[in-house]
This record gives sequence, C-alpha cells and structure tokens, in this order.
Amino acid sequence: MKIFFVLLFSFLFFQSCVSLFVDALREEKPKYAFGFMDTSGKIVIPQEYEDADRFSHGLAPVKKNGLWGYINTKGEVVIAFQFKSAKPFSDDPVLAAVEKIDSGDKAWGFIDIKGNFVIPPNFYNATEFRNGVAEVATEKFKYRSVSKRYDKYFLTRSGKYIYHNGLYSYYAGPGQYSEGLMPSCKEGKWGFKDINDKWIIDPKYTIVGNFENGLARVQITSPNPYKDCEWISEEEPNGLWGYIDKTGKEVIALKFRAASNFSKDGLAVVDETFQAKTFQRGNLFSRYYINREGKKAIDLNFQKAEPFSDFGFALVGADEKNILGIEPNKTAFLDKTGKIKDFPLKKNEEIFNLRFGTKELFRITLQVKPDPNKYEHIYISRYYATRDLSQAIAKDFPPCFGGFVNPPNCMTDNFYEGLAWVAKENSSQ
Repeated sequence: MKIFFVLLFSFLFFQSCVSLFVDALREEKPKYAFGFMDTSGKIVIPQEYEDADRFSHGLAPVKKNGLWGYINTKGEVVIAFQFKSAKPFSDDPVLAAVEKIDSGDKAWGFIDIKGNFVIPPNFYNATEFRNGVAEVATEKFKYRSVSKRYDKYFLTRSGKYIYHNGLYSYYAGPGQYSEGLMPSCKEGKWGFKDINDKWIIDPKYTIVGNFENGLARVQITSPNPYKDCEWISEEEPNGLWGYIDKTGKEVIALKFRAASNFSKDGLAVVDETFQAKTFQRGNLFSRYYINREGKKAIDLNFQKAEPFSDFGFALVGADEKNILGIEPNKTAFLDKTGKIKDFPLKKNEEIFNLRFGTKELFRITLQVKPDPNKYEHIYISRYYATRDLSQAIAKDFPPCFGGFVNPPNCMTDNFYEGLAWVAKENSSQ
C-alpha cells in the first residue's frame, strides 16, 4: 500500500509539472480587445486588436499577435504587423516613431506613411514629432538601475540633435519644443534654446514650463537644490512661480506657490499659499485666476480650480464668497466671465474630473452615489459636445483615471478624425 501511494504521488507530481510546463508555453489570451467607434458610439472597426492608438493622417497603430501595424479608417491593414511598438503619425513631418524587433536596444526609428524607414532605428526611445521636433534617447542613462531612462536630445526635422537634460523621462522636467523655443538645462538650471541650439533665455531657473500662448511659467527655488539636470521636481517647497515672455522678460513677478499655463482665453490658475506634497487642503480658498497682466481676472477664490479648457470652461470647486452656490467638495463648470455654466446632472451624480479631449468631443467622469446614506461611489464617463456641453453619445463608459493609463483604468480614448478606440474585456474562456 505504501508503494502504491508513493507511485501515485510521483505520477500526480509529474502530471502537475507537465501541466505547468504546457501552461507556460501556451500563449496567454489578451485580457482586452480594442476596436474603434464613431461619434454615435457605434463600433465601426471590430474589437479584435490587443491594443490601439489614435488615428492620424487616416492611419492608426494597432497590435495583433504581439506585433504592431497600421490600419485605415475602414479597418484595412495598410502597414503590416511588424513592429514591437508603434506610435501615431505626426503632422510636421508626417512620420511615426516605431520600435523594430530584433534590433537590440537601439530599435526606435521613424517611418513614412508607406511604412518605409526615413530615420533609421538608432535610438533607445523616441516620441512623436511635435512642431517639427521629436525627443529621442541616444545613450543609456548612466544609472543602470533606473529603467527606461536615457540621455535625452531634441531631434529636428533636418536631423540636428540638441541636448536637453541628460534624462529621458516623462517625470523629469519639461520636454516639449513649443512656439519656437525648447526648455533646456545646464548645471542644474533651466532656460530656453531655439532650434539652432542657441540660448535665447539663459539658464537661471530651477524649473520651467513649456511656452503656451506666448508665456511660460518659471520657478526659482532658493537655494537651488540641484547641481545637475537629472532629477527635477515641480513641487519644491520653497519655489516661487511667475511668468516670462519669449524675450526672457519676467512679465508677472515670481510670487506664486503654484501656477498653471495660460489658456487661449488668457487666463491662468495661481495659488499663493499652496504647500507642495500636501494631500489635504482643508478649507483653503486660495486658488484664483489671473490675466496676462498678472491681475486677478475673476473676483473669487476657489478651493479647487483647474485651467480653462480650449472650449471655454474650467472645472472649479467651492468659492470663498459662496456666491456661485457650489456645495463643499463638489465641482461645477465656470465660464471666463466667472459665471456657472448650467450642466445637467442626474440624481446623486457629481462631476469627478474632466478629460481634456479634442475639438470633436470630450469626456467627463462622473461620481455616482447610489445610496446617500452610505460612503459608496460608482464612476462612469460620458462624451459631451464641446460647444454646449450637451451629451453627445447616449451611453455610459467605464471611467478613465490618470495621465498614462490603459485598461482596466481606461476603456475609451478621445476622438481623432471621427473615431476613438474603445476596449472590451475578453471572456475568460
């Protein structure tokens, strides 16, 4: 009997090992399937892809069987599935950043709309071209233990390299070329260069923002905590923000603890008492809007306030004078005259956040409280028209949180060229 149990145990153990080996070899089915819907919410390109990105110049990158290619708005494959990664086509020049398989570490390059490499795959990483300039990683970051961070350069359409700040990371200071100037760093201080690699605004700031609508926000922290350009944080406890123009003139004094970019309407959010890295703001009504002269544009201070969107509204919380009738811990849409925009909400719904979209449609995430007596919330997202804030698609979608997210946190995208990718969860079968 003892021999029988030993043999039985050995057989079961062997069977288990074989099963684990087979499972390891079996390709795991992707958890989500991506397709595209039109502005009515109808799925017009089947949800049969493992991942997807936005349409640009009539093409969208999609992933199938572990590789990326490009389809047109009819769902037809135009550029074959052959890349490890792929990004949308840019406007100037019309190129797309792709990662070639079996090319070692330096696998990123740029292809034209026919799928041919125009700039060979010689980079560790690359972004889309924006206004004729892309960001590329040319050398490995010297701290090997930090993943996906490299020496960073701007690449112009003419093929010229302009040194940025020695760190290829979305979380290491500003990175975009904008309005003819690019933020750049030297010995721990930031300024701006032009496309010819010439300093236009000398590096003297602790951190800077990109130029938008003619002005850039800049910060000086005294003493400067940085000796190099590798680790930069926007939230320095002693930093003061102000604004400069393209000549480097400080047109609005550096006196704010927090400051946003200026919107097209000429307004920015500032805060003189904000404390960095503090989660709870309590009942501080310290955020307000200024105009391009640095003067208060709306005679109200808010507990919460966001920059104005391109369609003319901003999401704000309770105001100090309480003349807008916004309840504590709730938000509403404000127009540039300081008036609340009527926005229909269903019972027990609150505006949670606004996802900045395109001129076609944008998304609002709503917080729903099914039972007013319980601390329980459900989150949903809806698409709205930009001009009148009316609901554009008669359907609710799973919510979207964070800046760089994929399912399950984000199941839909913004609309580009009339289409938006939408994901669904595959069955577990």
